[in-house]
Order: sequence, then C-alpha cells, then structure tokens
Amino acid sequence: MTLKELLHLVPFEQIKTHIALLYPDMATPRMLDLFLTHYDMLCKLTPRTEDSSQPCVITMTKWEEDEISFLDAYDIEGCEWEVALSKEIVVEPKVTASLAEIAACCLWHTSFYGFTFQQREEMFQELEQEARQHLPRNEAFLQKVIEDTKNKYSITWKRLSNEWDNNSEEVGN
Repeated sequence: MTLKELLHLVPFEQIKTHIALLYPDMATPRMLDLFLTHYDMLCKLTPRTEDSSQPCVITMTKWEEDEISFLDAYDIEGCEWEVALSKEIVVEPKVTASLAEIAACCLWHTSFYGFTFQQREEMFQELEQEARQHLPRNEAFLQKVIEDTKNKYSITWKRLSNEWDNNSEEVGN
C-alpha cells in the first residue's frame, strides 16, 4: 500500500486521535486544524514516482538506550510530497501500530517542514538563507582543515608517482 492509498483508507477523524496521543504538543485545536489542512492537501495531490524512490519504512526507534521506543517513518521527511505519496509503506514486523497510528506518524513526518506549500517554501528559504550566512565561516574552516591535513600528511605528485611505479613493477613481476 502506498502513502496515498493509506491516507484515502483512513479518515482524518481516526488519525487526529493518534496525532494527539503520539505527539501531545500537537494536540491543540490550531495544530490539529493544520494537520487537517495538510491531510486534505495530500489527498488531492497526484503521486509522482522517482526511479531511486525508496519505500517508507515504519519502525520502532530509540534515540537513547534508556528511552522508550517510538513509532517512526523513515524516508518521507523532507522529500517532495508527491514523491512521498508514491512510496510503498513497509511495516517492520516488530511494529504493532494500527493503520491510523501509521497514518498519523506519516502526516507528522511529511509536515515537518510545513503544512502547506507556502509554509514549506518559506522554511526552505529560511534554511537556505541561514546556510548562506554561515557558509563563509564554514568555507574558511574547511580550507583550514584541508591545509592542516595537507601539511600533516604531505603527499607530493613525485612521491605518489614513485610509489605507483614501484607497486606497478611489483604487480608486473
């Protein structure tokens, strides 16, 4: 079953309950309205398959050893919604969640960067702007790491070609 098929199979009223249980901080009327908007929008979109498209794997995840496992949907967060809708839902054997719980988890992941196209675009623009602000510092840091590494492990072309020639002679004999 694809994500699109799952969303058409499970009504939002059933999903809403599990959003509140799985993500208690999202259980406000305003947030649930945003999830409904997101759900309705996804149901209207046409899925688009990519050649390299991986399935959406539903699993139980722990971030910390002493933490309780939680329901997780891998590889739909951050991808285009049309592509996410075309992904096959693969449920790992240890998962005992209902279809409504899985749909709630998938909705949470697909809405991670925004509930609407406009919100998602604004978020991506903010992230890009932030990355550009930090880029000059990161480039300088990276350049320093490269220079330090070159100085620490100096490999000259002459040394490399001599070692190559020596290894080639050994293989040829």
